[in-house]
Amino acid sequence: MGTFRCDRFPGSAVDADQRMVSDAVFALVDATMPHPAARPDEFGHRLVDAATARAANRSKWQPFSWTVRDQAVAASVLRWAGAWAAFTTALPEVDIVMVGYGVEPTALTMTEVEDASEYHFDRRSPIIFPETVERSRAAAGIQYESVDERWWPSHADHATTV
Repeated sequence: MGTFRCDRFPGSAVDADQRMVSDAVFALVDATMPHPAARPDEFGHRLVDAATARAANRSKWQPFSWTVRDQAVAASVLRWAGAWAAFTTALPEVDIVMVGYGVEPTALTMTEVEDASEYHFDRRSPIIFPETVERSRAAAGIQYESVDERWWPSHADHATTV
């Protein structure tokens, strides 16, 4: 999940939805990368083309509602390789991008975290992926798989052309 200040690109010619679509698509594609040995020929070029096409074509995104601070806000979701990316630009001070699997995005409820100590990080410090997540997991006593076991399983979407 990521939150972004709405004013982080002042004077930008690209609208907020398009920026979030691009951020969400590329985060999703990156998170669902299969093991190098399972990648088809020309995988990198085709993957970039497929991601760029999905970012450019908003009709591939499905509208839904998220609950943020106890209110419904408009959001959009894209499914890819057994996972999804979703975003909203409906909040006045922050845009949200989330990538997930194993749970439907509509099942998520978000609220602002004032005290992040329960999550084992300092919310005043920058969140750096994956370092902050790994430190948080270690502090919570959560063990996770080795780098070799983190690759996403091959999926038909990985072989798509645009």
